Amino acid sequence: MKLLGKNRAAKFVFTVFFLIPLVVAIQIPIFAAGAALGTYLVFSQNLPDIPTLQSYEPRTVSTFYADDGTVIGIFYKQKRFVVELEQIPPHVILAFLAAEDSRFYEHSGIDWYSVGRAIVRNISAGRITQGGSTITMQVTRNFLLSRERTFSRKIREFILAPQLEAAWGKKKILYVYLNEIYLGEGCHGVEAAARGYFDKPVEHLTVSEAALIAGLVASPSRYNPFKSEELARQRQATVLGRMAKFGFLTEEQRKKALEEPLKFRKEVVRPFDVVPDFAEAVRRYIVRKYGEERLYNEGLKVFTTCRVDYQKQAFEALEKGLQEIRGRQKNLAIVRTIPKEQISELLQRRSTPELHEGNVYQGVVTRVIVHKTKNMDLEVWLSKKLRGMVRLDHVNQAFKVGQVLALKFDKFADDVPLFLLDNDPKLQGALVCIENKTGFVRALVGGASMEQFKFNRATQAKRQPGSSFKPLIYSAAIEEKSYSPATIIIDEPTEFELENPGEEWEPRNAGGDFLGPLSLRRALELSRNICTAKILFDVGLDPVIDLARRMGITADLGRNLSLSLGTSEVSLFELTSAYTVFPNSGVHLEPVLVKRIEDRFGNVLEENSEVPLLDESAIPRPVPREEFREQAALLDSRFDSRPSQITGPGVGGKQPAAGEIKEEDTVRNSGGRKVVAALSPQTAYVMTSLLQGGVRHGTGARISNYVKRKDLAGKTGTTNNAEDTWFIGFNPDYTTGVWVGFDEKRPVGNREEGARAALPIWGYFMRKVLENRPEREFPVPPDITFKEMLTFTGNVSEGFTPKVVREPVYSPFSDLTLVTSPLDPPERLAEYRGIVIPGQYGQGAYLQMLPPGVQQTQPTGATPLHPMDGRNLFPEGSRPAPPAPNPGFQAPPGNPYQPVRPTAPPAQSVLPQRQQESMPPTQANPNLPPQRRPDDSRTSAGPRSYPTYQPFTPAPRSPVSNPQ
Repeated sequence: MKLLGKNRAAKFVFTVFFLIPLVVAIQIPIFAAGAALGTYLVFSQNLPDIPTLQSYEPRTVSTFYADDGTVIGIFYKQKRFVVELEQIPPHVILAFLAAEDSRFYEHSGIDWYSVGRAIVRNISAGRITQGGSTITMQVTRNFLLSRERTFSRKIREFILAPQLEAAWGKKKILYVYLNEIYLGEGCHGVEAAARGYFDKPVEHLTVSEAALIAGLVASPSRYNPFKSEELARQRQATVLGRMAKFGFLTEEQRKKALEEPLKFRKEVVRPFDVVPDFAEAVRRYIVRKYGEERLYNEGLKVFTTCRVDYQKQAFEALEKGLQEIRGRQKNLAIVRTIPKEQISELLQRRSTPELHEGNVYQGVVTRVIVHKTKNMDLEVWLSKKLRGMVRLDHVNQAFKVGQVLALKFDKFADDVPLFLLDNDPKLQGALVCIENKTGFVRALVGGASMEQFKFNRATQAKRQPGSSFKPLIYSAAIEEKSYSPATIIIDEPTEFELENPGEEWEPRNAGGDFLGPLSLRRALELSRNICTAKILFDVGLDPVIDLARRMGITADLGRNLSLSLGTSEVSLFELTSAYTVFPNSGVHLEPVLVKRIEDRFGNVLEENSEVPLLDESAIPRPVPREEFREQAALLDSRFDSRPSQITGPGVGGKQPAAGEIKEEDTVRNSGGRKVVAALSPQTAYVMTSLLQGGVRHGTGARISNYVKRKDLAGKTGTTNNAEDTWFIGFNPDYTTGVWVGFDEKRPVGNREEGARAALPIWGYFMRKVLENRPEREFPVPPDITFKEMLTFTGNVSEGFTPKVVREPVYSPFSDLTLVTSPLDPPERLAEYRGIVIPGQYGQGAYLQMLPPGVQQTQPTGATPLHPMDGRNLFPEGSRPAPPAPNPGFQAPPGNPYQPVRPTAPPAQSVLPQRQQESMPPTQANPNLPPQRRPDDSRTSAGPRSYPTYQPFTPAPRSPVSNPQ
């Protein structure tokens, strides 16, 4: 029994302490292996494929550069600058290895030693205090998985990490890691962090700086030196200690790095703030053409046309000019003044608004109440049903009955709304500067404050250009209707009857005065509205609108005669671009903000640096009006074809015969940029000459107060009540446009106009731009003759005396230009008394060409000058006999156009023609008014869209301020 008890005890001991542990020892690995295999089989399903490194295209920053290489904008969703591993110094790499994965080169993706150590420490602490992720595992998580904290994600990370390391290798994993890791302050990757914290590239980081950045990986927010430099320094010391521990640094190097003072980046101006208007305009262009995804994620390099110095000068000039206006305008709440008898009619048309505090309304002053306490009240009506009061603490004699005021609603007092004067509105302006020969936009300011860059008044706002649109109408007249600078147009009260019975339109000049006979040049220099309306009526709407399209204007243009006064709204950017046609010998280069765009790999996406050449067949030349074409065909045979000497951009051949500008004549470069010959070089030069006169003797003469040069040309523009003021001018190098006004429709101020509000800003800017540039002459194209012609200068004190002027004209048709406007026949001009014919002009052929019933008198008397002689001047020293009739040309009875009839035999060749309308003949009886024009046949569909004409002498009336 005793032996039996001992055996049972031995078996129990053997089973418990040997057999069972043995079975467990055998089963646990089998179980663990089975569990691991099962886990792998389960979680290895639907794992992402490991991509090739060539497909690695991280989100990175798109950068905008100015013309001189200055960074003017960076755009991103993740602030990352991708750098090659070779660009990163070894001590930077070692700092990250010491901080995150000291055994990086010893494991194959998973450091089991670190995993075990982390498990033990976390169990001891009772919470997660240390992770066991290697750099490979972090790349796996960031690049292939998500950042969610789950066991399933961690298991997949363990499965993928060795596969990733086998596929990419250590070097490539480090490359991705150092460009992807988030390091706070919006910085992704070491390059962004180096710039963000120390304002230097990663190549220039010291050991101390590298250790601080590497320490951010653990907690970018906690160790951010901008938030707590003390904590950042503590973490830096830890990293430096680990670097020394693992042999990456010597003890001496560690101490030196620890003692090194750190110079963090100071607050710097954001690149976007350097030229915000320009950068925002480029951003909109990139988004529109390439999309937001490419701009914010794909690291585009955008090389713009911006000159930072010009941009700053433009902003300073704009601020200076606007400040001058604010200084001289003290009562900007006064919008306009209407006659007392019109107050009731105005209020009747207005609806009653809902009042909201701070909103701006317009009210009419109906009563001014001055109190004994030396304050005053203004009774204002916003409509027939809404009456309010404005209370002023002092008497201001500027306010009178009939004034329309800008008012801000304040509050109610005894059910009566009280208003405040909106006396300090935000005066705005815009400026565009384009380099002529390249079409590069060199400066673009879209508002008076850089904080308002989101709305660019140069590119996005459309406003009425007033008289600054007139050069386009004059260009069409010279190009297609045989006008010359000396063509006479009578500036007199004129009525245009509209299509609907009883409707009429009476254009007025600014100031309401009339100057009588004027040359085309003086009509443009003095910006006479009536003369321009007559020209547009003769030329027609279609030729002007077509020309505007060729000159780059895409805005909708009204199909009515008020187009002559600039009532169709356009942007400053487009109108300035249109003016570049004049100094560019008729060629319009589509203006660009961008020279070149590259992707992250350096591939060129867009290139605008080169200007494509136009084919010679695309370059037009002037054509005569319909009535002169047979004569032009004869005259043209006397002129040999000459090779083109045009110096404008995009011109690559000789000047061909005239023809319509067609789509196939438009040239585009690789960026889709259009280049088109909008005008003949000859017309462009004549217009340049006219616009030079505008800044010497016309509405723009004030320019000499700011820029004393002779190579300037330009045109002012002012709309009704001076709600929009413009000046657009150019020299051979640059074309600059300026607009000044308010965002809402209200006057800029009393006596303000384009020459007073916008022109000084242009002058301040261009004086800086041109101060170191020599004066240059505008190039004279071939086939331009400077011819002496007889015309009127508009000086009433001289008694409407015609004078001899020397004007540029197109040589082949120099004898086929209009002497007077078709709307001003001979009998109309003859009604102006005091016309004195100088010297030989009162003898010979001129005497024989006088209309029936008109007698020749001595120079001291009143001698009507027949304007339809067809030649503007008899050569000095000769008095030719009356020209012999040309057998090849038969003028219709009473035709007011009497061109010079050449004595040469008819030519066999015929000049290519454009479609023009034949003007109706005038009645032979000079005592009858001119015949009304028939329906227009220029358009193929729909009724005519502009009025008939009838000159008249209205009863005297008060002047009306019309566009200048």
